[in-house]
Amino acid sequence: MLLITAATTYEVEHLTKGLSIEQGVITPIKPGVSLLVTGVGAVPTAFYLTKILANEPNLSVVNIGVAGTYSKDIGLGSVVIVQRDTFADYGADDKGSFLSQFDLGLANPNTFPYQNGWMHWKHHDLFSVADKYQRVTGITLAKASGSETVIKQLMERFSPQIETMECASVFYVCLQLNVPFICIRSISNQVEPRNREQWNMPLAINNLCDAAEEIIDCYTQD
Repeated sequence: MLLITAATTYEVEHLTKGLSIEQGVITPIKPGVSLLVTGVGAVPTAFYLTKILANEPNLSVVNIGVAGTYSKDIGLGSVVIVQRDTFADYGADDKGSFLSQFDLGLANPNTFPYQNGWMHWKHHDLFSVADKYQRVTGITLAKASGSETVIKQLMERFSPQIETMECASVFYVCLQLNVPFICIRSISNQVEPRNREQWNMPLAINNLCDAAEEIIDCYTQD
């Protein structure tokens, strides 16, 4: 079965077609395809995804949502595939400098599922439709970046192309449980000092759901 997951109902409203969606509960949307809305952030995403995967064998996970981009070359509404991700704010603030969980010796950057501090996506063969989209480096944060100081630190430390609040938790859970997955994001905004007037959520969500529907169609036709 294909499991579509998203943080909010808003991001998947084009897919639900009037269905009643309850957070944390699987909702069938087509034969062989179900939807799970987890709630915002890494913790609810990890909790509900683990709960479902522990009780539902033979699932493939398609995590979708919107994201901010650090790259001027990735326009609003662009759909991208997250190739690698990490929890970019796990650590400590050291007088304005950031020390990661690996810097602090709290975790080994090369203990599975990490490789040099990153988690990697390796299921290209199962999601061939993804070949049409740009693959990017993502970081996952507990809060969206909105100040020049924080943005500069993150860019210098991680050289990210996008940021989300959930992707790394999907990577972590699915890699640990050996579940095929893909994280798809559509760009709603540039990562910059917070300016909601420059965001384009309707375009991002429309393109996101188009990409999700394409993957669903490919899956159900196989």
